[in-house]
This record gives sequence, C-alpha cells and structure tokens, in this order.
Amino acid sequence: MTMEHVSTFFKIENDIFYKLGFEKGREKVKIKIVKNLLTQTDYSIAKIASLAVTTEAFVEKIKQELQ
Repeated sequence: MTMEHVSTFFKIENDIFYKLGFEKGREKVKIKIVKNLLTQTDYSIAKIASLAVTTEAFVEKIKQELQ
C-alpha cells in the first residue's frame, strides 16, 4: 500500500457519509442477529443482548416488532 492509498483510506474513513453508511450497516447486522436469536433459540433477553452486544431494550424492541 502506497502512502497515497493510506491517505485516501483515512480520508474516506473520516467522511461523515461513510461513517453513516457503516453505522447503518452495523445496525442491520445487529437486527438480523437479534431476530435470529429470538426465533431460533430459547435464550433470555439478557443473554441475547449480551451475545449481540446491545441493550435489553433493543432486543425487546425487536421482539415486539416480530409479534
């Protein structure tokens, strides 16, 4: 990787739209993980929140949306 590539990488990484897209993607993945754990296991809300590295409130919200 040349210095030009490195500087381009860091400029992109600091771009607000890049960050928003990245965060939105992470949120989608987290929702999918929580949905899968809710529908395919009998884990508690606390256990699912811990596994998905999120809050119990977030898991409860997704659970309500599934019902």
